[in-house]
Amino acid sequence: KQLIECEAIIKQYAPAYTMEQMENDHADTGYVNTDVAPPRFRMALEYIIEDDGLTVTLPANSIEFDESLYSFDTVTMLPYFGTGSNTYLGYTMIMDGSGTLVRFEDVKDTFYNIAGQVYGMDYAYHTISGQHAETIRWPVWGVMTDYGTTYESVYGPATPPAGAATDTTAAATTEAEVSEEVVEEPAAERIDYSNGFVAIITEGDSLATIMSEHGGRQHPYNSVYPKFTPRPSDSYELNNSVSASSEASIWTVSSDRKYTGKYEVRYIMLTDPEIAEEKNLKDTYDTDWVGMAQATRDYYNDTGVLSKITDAKEDIPLFIETFGSLRTLEKIASFPVDVDVPLTTFEDIKTMHSELKELGISNLNFKLTGYANGTINYTTYPAKLTWNKAVGGGDGFSDLVTYAAENDIGLYPDFDFAYVSFTDAFDGLSMKRDAVKTIDNRYSARRVYDASTQSFATSFALCISPSVYDNFYEKFGPEYKKYNNTSISVGTLGTDLNSDFDEDEPYHREDNKENTIDFLTQLDADYNSVMVAGGNAYAMKYADVITNASLTSSQYIKASETIPFTGVVLHGSKVFTGTTTNMEGDINESILRSIENGAYLYFTLSYQNTNRLKEEQRTSSYYSVNYEIWKEDLAKYYNTLNDALRDLQMSYIVDHEFIASNRVPDPDEIEADAATVAAAAKERADALAVKEEKIERAKRLQTRLLAQGLITADDLVD
Repeated sequence: KQLIECEAIIKQYAPAYTMEQMENDHADTGYVNTDVAPPRFRMALEYIIEDDGLTVTLPANSIEFDESLYSFDTVTMLPYFGTGSNTYLGYTMIMDGSGTLVRFEDVKDTFYNIAGQVYGMDYAYHTISGQHAETIRWPVWGVMTDYGTTYESVYGPATPPAGAATDTTAAATTEAEVSEEVVEEPAAERIDYSNGFVAIITEGDSLATIMSEHGGRQHPYNSVYPKFTPRPSDSYELNNSVSASSEASIWTVSSDRKYTGKYEVRYIMLTDPEIAEEKNLKDTYDTDWVGMAQATRDYYNDTGVLSKITDAKEDIPLFIETFGSLRTLEKIASFPVDVDVPLTTFEDIKTMHSELKELGISNLNFKLTGYANGTINYTTYPAKLTWNKAVGGGDGFSDLVTYAAENDIGLYPDFDFAYVSFTDAFDGLSMKRDAVKTIDNRYSARRVYDASTQSFATSFALCISPSVYDNFYEKFGPEYKKYNNTSISVGTLGTDLNSDFDEDEPYHREDNKENTIDFLTQLDADYNSVMVAGGNAYAMKYADVITNASLTSSQYIKASETIPFTGVVLHGSKVFTGTTTNMEGDINESILRSIENGAYLYFTLSYQNTNRLKEEQRTSSYYSVNYEIWKEDLAKYYNTLNDALRDLQMSYIVDHEFIASNRVPDPDEIEADAATVAAAAKERADALAVKEEKIERAKRLQTRLLAQGLITADDLVD
């Protein structure tokens, strides 16, 4: 607390205080540093000024310090660059899900932080942080300040913003104690323009955490910046190991492999529209989040990550994920036997296509999950290719590929190269050689958030090191190509990225990002269409279809708005969908989010035996996937979205508005509402009459009992 107060005083009264001045002050006062080796860290920042902004680079090998005495955990780059002041209106933007704005006025009186790790959790660590929040899939952020509008001009000198939250706790945020000594805000100077920037990490992104920091009453500034971890470290309890004593002891270990590349951030400046028009400036971006998204889209276009769609079918695509089979236990002649129960066979897919085509859906694409190398709940690693006999086997898939080519259907069999749930004999997988290791050389497993316990539990899916993807694909690839299917799905390569702390061959996250990119490059060269899930930034260039892209944010308590930043960047450049529509809590909101982002519909459906899904814990969440039940509604929702987006498939989103609306009932609704109110009033009146009758009867009974001497006046009850 005292350090925070001192720092605030120095920043306010001596903002230009330098190291040289501090050394002179030490000489004047006779101060002598008694530390044998002072904690001195040196590093070099390189600035390259360009036409639309600047690029800032921190070479990791330029960081110098005494490694025998000190450790280097994290480094923040330009934490106060482009900082906005609470004196004015403005907001910070981070890629929380589809994008989140935190307006200065909504957090003016509260110290509030949001922190998010780029590309989500790294399951090579024992300790993973964060609640059930959306993932930051793009290393992008921005700040905008409107210097033409002060806080006081809108809300008054002492009036908090209408509707602003006052609770200081929020999911996935970090809070700090607010000092009682409030730092005075600088006097507002009237400046009639707005400015801002959007920043994109171009190197070292997988080692970054994005910090959105708002000072509130502690200080009036709002900023967003990256924090990098050059050398990963992790902690674990020694009492979990065999040789440790019963007393818990925390041991922290740093990886032997540190990052030696560079951290690079590209800052693209935004320009006030009036200034751009006045000075006749071309190729500028407006000072709002739409301008940030357009700048991001142009950057990804210029670097080859995105390219404009130049050809599209008449109708928008519909994506359906189908489940192949489920392994379950059944009794045969009183003996328990593992049986593969079909959920959707290859023939069922033909039937689904035929029926949906009759309902007006012509552009169909199927993602096939659990058809090869096991089932949906018993998946082996794709070190080889074995089609499940319960769904039709290899011959059935060959027949389906021919049918799909004749009817222009997209087929995307899904193979998980990042995780494995079970192993088979002679599958070529060696856990010791191929599995991801933790910092203490144990196998690492993917963990999932459990809402009931509000914690993360293991999914029993072991992580496979990206360094070995290519080794297994050398055998798998030729076998799969024999079927002449030109599409493939590798969903988890777009959602998950793990380190590997193997003692013999350690790989930090940036290493494994490059390994994943190399593998995706090979897939992109081998197939006409590659499907991934989530859409992490490093996978976008190689993905033709992105499913399960987030169309909303974590909706933190103090976050002001969810924005379709994802849609503005991707629409017109990539085919993408939101999360599974039929598993959403509010279907109408999901459809509206899809229209807002320009995303296509994505359903998870199975043709038969869907009641068997509830028998397995890992599949019991698929409670609403019966194709026959959803068929008519699916066609209705698709046609609604098709009417809205059919003619816009190759268009960019150029603007967005937040619309506040109120329900305006029609005459029939007004009459129905009045009838409901009248019925409720009559029900209350009838209940009151019954109650009054009971009271009168009780009074008459007391009167008779009193007259008969059975009770006294003291026994009377009102």
